[in-house]
Amino acid sequence: MSICQQYGGETKWDNFIEALEQLPSEVKVIGITDYYFIDGYKKVMSYKAKGRLGNIEKIFPILEFRIDTFGSGSENTLQKINLHILFDIDEANLQQEIQLIKDEFIKQIHISSVEKHSTKVLTIENLTKQGGNDLKNGFSNLIPPTKEVFKLLESPTWRDKTFLFLGYKEWSNLEKNQQLKPLKEDLYKRVDAFFTSNLVTWGKSRNWLNEYGNKPLLYSGDIHDFTFLDTVTKSESGEYLPPENYKCNTWIKADPTFEGLKQIIYESDDRVFIGTKPEVLERVQNNKTKYIKSLKINPKPGYTEDKGVWFKNVELLLNKELVAIIGNKGSGKSAISDILGLLCNTHNGGENNKNLTFLNNTSHKKRFRQKGFAENFVAQIEWEDGKKYENKLDDEINTSESERAKYLPQNYFESLTNDLDGEGFDRTLKSVIFLHIPDENRLGKTTFEELERYKSLSINKDLVQLNEDIETISSKIIELETKNRKEYKQKVESQLLEKQRELDEHLKNKPKEIPDPSKDENKVGNEEKQRKIKKIGDLNEEIDKINIELSSLRTQKNEATYELEDLKQILDDKKRFETTIKDYKTDNLSRFKKYDLDINELIKLEFNTTKIVELIQKKTVNIEEIEKKLKTPEQISKEFEIHQEDPKILEQVKSKSIVIRKIDITNQILSIKNELTKPEKEYQEFKEKIRKWEKKNTRIKGLEITPSSTPGTLEFYKAEKLFIETKLVNEIEEKRQQRIAKAITILQKRKEIIELYKEFKNSIDQEINKDKEFKDKFKMEIDVSFKLNKNFSKNFFNYINQGKRGTFYGVADGEKYLKNIFEEKNLQEEEDVTNILTDIIVFLEKDQRLGLKDNEREREILDQIDQVEEFYKFIFSLGYLEPNYELKLDKKSLEELSPGEKGALLLVFYLVIDKEDTPLIIDQPEDNLDNKSVFEVLTHFIRFAKKRRQIIIVTHNPNLAVGADAEQIIHVNIDKKNQHIFSYDTGSIENTNINKKIVDILEGTMPAFDKRKLKYFRR
Repeated sequence: MSICQQYGGETKWDNFIEALEQLPSEVKVIGITDYYFIDGYKKVMSYKAKGRLGNIEKIFPILEFRIDTFGSGSENTLQKINLHILFDIDEANLQQEIQLIKDEFIKQIHISSVEKHSTKVLTIENLTKQGGNDLKNGFSNLIPPTKEVFKLLESPTWRDKTFLFLGYKEWSNLEKNQQLKPLKEDLYKRVDAFFTSNLVTWGKSRNWLNEYGNKPLLYSGDIHDFTFLDTVTKSESGEYLPPENYKCNTWIKADPTFEGLKQIIYESDDRVFIGTKPEVLERVQNNKTKYIKSLKINPKPGYTEDKGVWFKNVELLLNKELVAIIGNKGSGKSAISDILGLLCNTHNGGENNKNLTFLNNTSHKKRFRQKGFAENFVAQIEWEDGKKYENKLDDEINTSESERAKYLPQNYFESLTNDLDGEGFDRTLKSVIFLHIPDENRLGKTTFEELERYKSLSINKDLVQLNEDIETISSKIIELETKNRKEYKQKVESQLLEKQRELDEHLKNKPKEIPDPSKDENKVGNEEKQRKIKKIGDLNEEIDKINIELSSLRTQKNEATYELEDLKQILDDKKRFETTIKDYKTDNLSRFKKYDLDINELIKLEFNTTKIVELIQKKTVNIEEIEKKLKTPEQISKEFEIHQEDPKILEQVKSKSIVIRKIDITNQILSIKNELTKPEKEYQEFKEKIRKWEKKNTRIKGLEITPSSTPGTLEFYKAEKLFIETKLVNEIEEKRQQRIAKAITILQKRKEIIELYKEFKNSIDQEINKDKEFKDKFKMEIDVSFKLNKNFSKNFFNYINQGKRGTFYGVADGEKYLKNIFEEKNLQEEEDVTNILTDIIVFLEKDQRLGLKDNEREREILDQIDQVEEFYKFIFSLGYLEPNYELKLDKKSLEELSPGEKGALLLVFYLVIDKEDTPLIIDQPEDNLDNKSVFEVLTHFIRFAKKRRQIIIVTHNPNLAVGADAEQIIHVNIDKKNQHIFSYDTGSIENTNINKKIVDILEGTMPAFDKRKLKYFRR
């Protein structure tokens, strides 16, 4: 069917047309290629005009010209390099267009560059005649001048009406001849795309071609006969069989028009797919529940249009990649996104749909939700699996049901942008991170919070003990700080003076010495008196011993009682521990059994409490024995009255009481004294007074060696004063350092939770880092650090009395100085946390406010804080340091970012990191971005995201749609002057009508950032 054969007969043409009609249903565009001439295309189009080839939407004429330079095929052969010229044909004027190509292109070219052919233009007659009356010979031996071909192609007539291809293999072989390298580079610059017929090496060839630039390499089977175009082979029953040789492996995502084809010049990676089936078609086929097919909006039956026409017979088929809804302000763009949000059960609408624009139902923003409007319209969404959902436009969103798509209304997006470090986004971020954690690393948990609790269980147990240590140290510090108060120092000084005065007065009152009458040797009966006096002395010594014994017994009883209670608590601890282990074994029985493990064999617990029980019994008996010795007559008499015991037993009990023995001895002394003479009695009274005086002297003065054992004495206050003056400050500092060291241990333990957070985000880091272009264009990262609990300041000042003089006096100043303490501090760094804890104490003890003299700055902590124990526990346990994920951009934290940068960060998060594969609907994202964010960042990531989920954006800036190469543009308008009629146009960027809408919205200017892309629409 070549031109040399006059294209064969009608039968062959019919077979050819039938073969084209049986091409796979995916094939919508074909090119009819002829050497130099357009007759074959004309013939095919004659069939098209008769109603044939209805399966083909566009047929292009392609003229093939040989380049008058040859490539190196092998050592012995030369390969001809062929230039394929595809023409833009206006099929409404088909014959005139064909004639134009003949007259103003083909006939403007000579049959060769040889001088003798300078008057021979390209016609079949001239080729035949100059080929020795052999057309085939003319084709073989004559090559039209390549310069003439390119000159014509660059002319105003053809410059924007042709698309040029080169055969890749022949062109690539020019490299083997270094002399032809300039020609090779020149040819690359002149053409729009390349062909290859080798599917196996397509990937390798494309990579090599990309070293020259980014021109597309298409796959094209070199079909010359029905062996390759085997689409009409039939079975015995007469049914067409699937072709074995013919393969459709070139997919172009564009309108089936010349303008659509030209898109591959600028979007070769996104618009061209070489292979069996594009990924997006596979993705939709396998996930039909995740893709919206269509949206319908209509009035309810009986609506009279008294409130306007609004939505009538609206039916939008939606592309599965990027849909951009454009229009001027107030044109109804947000109406479509809000309605989609309603139908997809968005959870971001807010109370009374306050975050929505068109369907807002708050009292001060009601428009379409006013009575008589929304309730008269019904919308229906259909998914690719055929499932349909329907809502009246005044329906409320049921947030208890799951979302079918993620909708970011403009108001919600704006509030989220302003609160990226808030709890709401924190939950979202954790949820997304959890979804990126591989299933096997989730340990059966269903949420981030569950996994965090599970993994940090042992850490939190350690923290409990560390916090108890903090409390113990703080208790001692409070005791020392109390001694450092002025009031306490003054009290010690006052008590010391008082005790000294008391001692001085006591020394003055020492009993006047009375001579011992027994030493008067002239007295008769002296020996008897001496015996009585000695007896009194002996009995007094015995009383002294009894007093010592009584004191010792009381001390023993106190110690034994404490030890008995401690031993009982040890037994209680044992029982609790035993119960804990028992409960653990019960709760985890099935868990161990799953691994064929016997929990009772693996966990065996044995307590030997025999010694503890024996000690308890021994201590109990010991206390009882001591109590018997300490019983008073009153206690014994009372017990006797209650129990009515045998008098003999009563006597036995009395005999064991040291108290009663002391009373008996005292009575003996009194009895003997009564037998003495007056001088002897006076002397004995003197000795008693001296004994009491010395005892009181000791009670006032205390013990110099161990003053702490005699609190309230002169020596005690002397020692206390000396301690305050020489050791107190150092001891406070030492204890504070111990407390800070313990707090840093807590920090280290809490940082183990930070490490858990880092472990959790490993997968998402890999996702971010695998896209080099992502990293280069947008240096986003998810950092893990401590942040202050949002209520820290409030909780801090709940302890502080801001009415008392000090650094934190007054609400405003207090907040300012607290902020200063944490300013520029890294809450993960031990040195910074140490400084924070130190500064808090310093700021409480030294007033930092301006205008004070140095000697006016001293303050006392206990004056400013009521519950100092709880305050110290709050501050030094570091419970207010919470592990936190934070989005960062170029190493900058959120507070350092501009509103535009925050907006870009949030959008990139949803476009790239969010692992959800349901549709993502965004209403006017550019309102929260600056221009740099839109063009340098957002467009790239929308392109990325649309490869894995359906994206629908509403925008009043078509540059966004063009830059992201939207697969579908929907231009909407509400005619407010004509019954609020909602109208729409839909199509691709390359669609002439849609392109005009884009330019109109941009006030007559082409998109500033990429004029070249749409320049060929200007005609």
